[in-house]
Amino acid sequence: MQYSRTIILIWGLVFSLFCNLSFAAPIAGHVILAKGKVTATAEGIERVLKRRSEIYSGEIIKTGNNASVQVRFVDKALMTIKPNSEMDISSYLMAQNTEGGAQQEQAIMKLVKGGFRTITGSIGKGDKSAYKVTTPAASIGIRGTNYEVQQESNGAFVMAVYSGGISVENEAGTIDLGLGSDFNFTRVSPKSSPKGLLSAPESLSENTATDQGSDEEETEEVAQTDEESDDASETKDDDGKDEKTVVAGTDSGEADNDSAGTDSTDGEAPASAEQTALTDLDAGVSDSKADTVAALDSKLSTTIEETKKEVEDKLIQELIELEVLTDGQTLDDLADDTKENLANLDSLDALKDFLQNPENDITDPGSVTDPTDPGTDPGTDPGTDPGTDPGTAPVNFIESIYANAPMVTNPYPTIITDSHYNVINSNQLAIVAMPLGYQVDADGRPIFNSTEAQIFSPTGINASNFTAQDFSISQSSVGFSIYYEVMDNAGIVTEYDLPIYMYDNILTPGDLENTINAQLAEGYVYNPNDPTAEGVLRQDIQFMQQTDGSGGFRFVFKPTSSQGEYIVKMELQFWDTTTPESLALIKQLSGTETLANDDWRADIRTDIEIANGAWQMDASGNGSPILFMKDEDTELIDNEEVTVVSEKFFKRDPALSFDNLSALGVCAENGIICDIFVTEVKGSDKIHWGAWLTEPDEPIDITRFVNTETGFTDPVFDTEENILAFWIAAERADINQLTGTANFSGSGLCTNFSECIGFADDGVVSNFSGNFNVNFNTGAIDQGNLTFETTNDPIVPLSGGTNTPVSEWSVNFSGQMGQNADFQTNSLNGTVKEAGVEVSNAIFGNIGGVFVKPGDVFAGGYNLGTLDGSNKHAAGVFSLSKQP
Repeated sequence: MQYSRTIILIWGLVFSLFCNLSFAAPIAGHVILAKGKVTATAEGIERVLKRRSEIYSGEIIKTGNNASVQVRFVDKALMTIKPNSEMDISSYLMAQNTEGGAQQEQAIMKLVKGGFRTITGSIGKGDKSAYKVTTPAASIGIRGTNYEVQQESNGAFVMAVYSGGISVENEAGTIDLGLGSDFNFTRVSPKSSPKGLLSAPESLSENTATDQGSDEEETEEVAQTDEESDDASETKDDDGKDEKTVVAGTDSGEADNDSAGTDSTDGEAPASAEQTALTDLDAGVSDSKADTVAALDSKLSTTIEETKKEVEDKLIQELIELEVLTDGQTLDDLADDTKENLANLDSLDALKDFLQNPENDITDPGSVTDPTDPGTDPGTDPGTDPGTDPGTAPVNFIESIYANAPMVTNPYPTIITDSHYNVINSNQLAIVAMPLGYQVDADGRPIFNSTEAQIFSPTGINASNFTAQDFSISQSSVGFSIYYEVMDNAGIVTEYDLPIYMYDNILTPGDLENTINAQLAEGYVYNPNDPTAEGVLRQDIQFMQQTDGSGGFRFVFKPTSSQGEYIVKMELQFWDTTTPESLALIKQLSGTETLANDDWRADIRTDIEIANGAWQMDASGNGSPILFMKDEDTELIDNEEVTVVSEKFFKRDPALSFDNLSALGVCAENGIICDIFVTEVKGSDKIHWGAWLTEPDEPIDITRFVNTETGFTDPVFDTEENILAFWIAAERADINQLTGTANFSGSGLCTNFSECIGFADDGVVSNFSGNFNVNFNTGAIDQGNLTFETTNDPIVPLSGGTNTPVSEWSVNFSGQMGQNADFQTNSLNGTVKEAGVEVSNAIFGNIGGVFVKPGDVFAGGYNLGTLDGSNKHAAGVFSLSKQP
């Protein structure tokens, strides 16, 4: 039987894992996640650390440039060691009785350089002297805590406490942080007493070290080779999804919270993503045997540190629940002839392969191939039918799409495979996408708003980082342009460009504010689409200081547009970033001379993109869409009209994802961001949908090509960070087969993500209904209506209860079908109510989607806001079925 063979493999895997552990030194912990080149050195022997690597007491951990490592220690402590760091795990021992007597527990570590953040475990909770971390500047003792340490470029160290407390001591003095102390932050230099700080120093977000040794000299090629040699296991869990168990706030630029999912008073480490999602969250695991066995694979990765006997007992219990074994039976009751094959199973990857391909011979597990990618190097794929690749797991409608896609020449062999491009070119797979900026609320769910776009200086500004500059004597043009887009009541967007020149002697922030506001008052803006037009007087923007809560302030450009108009996008475009005058201006506005891609840029997204796509599959049978967009426009280049074709690919690596609302909240409670991925969408077996909830280290990857009549540019690689992107991947209906008239309607509870998904500025979309009429002969769609409610307590309906909605939306729409069984419109009107009282009748945005093969289901989305200052926003996906 399939399950008997699977369990035999699991038994062999557990046996091999524990028999191969090295007992030369006590195990201090295991690697959760390793990025870049990370090594452990003991007695002159260096080894590369990867995911699940053991870390032994007495080893020195080193991270290279742009590298980091997350470790779970044996006492359940979590630690992230930052880039360019060196940490000596001098002694990390749990208390136990040995033949030579009792072994005392202790955690003794030395930070040689760099930085780390940690949530401490059980060691030190009783005997405080059992835990100690030393640095070149001071030593640290704990009282059960979540704290961070970072070396600065001048050799000093800054430290921060987020819960619990620490004591920082050197020969010159002592300071307590946290737990009722006067300070949560300190800076300490060698031989100088620690100094308390009232606010977090900016250097905590940096990763500097005074001695960048040989580790920092490795090339990107070396780092890439290290990662690839691990078959990407450094960032994937056993079913191919990204493990996102992190120490909250580290290496991602996120706001510092108390320990994620941790009781801040006792310092307990949070459970891992697998533990939380697969043991505490019954809703996240299917009741089917197949899903339970797959979940067992994931559970194994969290039990490596347990004894073989404990693991066997758990496996036996799982087998009894699966009805593979009965009470009283053990793993020894399995057939001897099948145990002989266990020599071929030596890793979790091999088990994963078998679970995904149970038809394969267990004596040759082989490897799971991406059904959308035959596995050849990009550009060399001869177009093999992925559906006939031996050992490939069946992948519902995605597989048939790849099998039926005609072969064409792939112009992007370095970006995607031939089979991916074949599907994109075939128009079979439609991708609907809606990107939005978002934040996570107190319950761990995404929220967003529709206040008009405004931009802030990226760094707090104060007297120490504001530089006086006399621009009046400059011989060069110094300044920037404010580019912004205004939407009116009819949904028409107009672009404007406002130049700001620097011509005064700027001695103070007030001088800068006066100079800029004087020009904003004149307000002569230009339309970038018509450079020859005269400037138009518009006073849409104000420039002001706004406190940042840490004793400094940030400059902000805020809209002042009139009612009925709405600024949906705003950004600063600096004319030069190289001259001393220009760098001085950038520093005055930004607090720093270094600008990132998203500094001085903001937009409120209410658009929907419908395009062709492909699908990238992971070994677990899940995956992620690839969106391909092609735009053609005419631009003035050297006073000549030139046709410009822009082609973009949007991709995101398959991530840890769930299909229910409860799991999403549990992920956030444990300091991780999980995607949404649903395969069983109500009404059709030819739809996948979900949402990407990106963060800085897990962005949407964008590859952009620009082709003009004058030439073809090299690809430009970019990313989208902190974006929530709803998406739908569906097999298009053949528009030539759609005739006559029909009504499409449906409803659903959005706490069940297979029926609908939706989030809003004030909570979660709790239920949804919609309908429209379509004339397939003319393409006209009319009498459309979407009605939905939002709630800030979505768990109540999960238990069968009801709650009072926060907002009630009713949106009417109409429009015209496109050429590929697609539909999209911004011809909208309707109302939003709160507590039964209308708060807005000025709805704008988009509704759109695709008719799914054979044409009896419409899969769509909505991305809506309000124009009148009520600042309401809601977005989500839904499906409607053709009525008899």
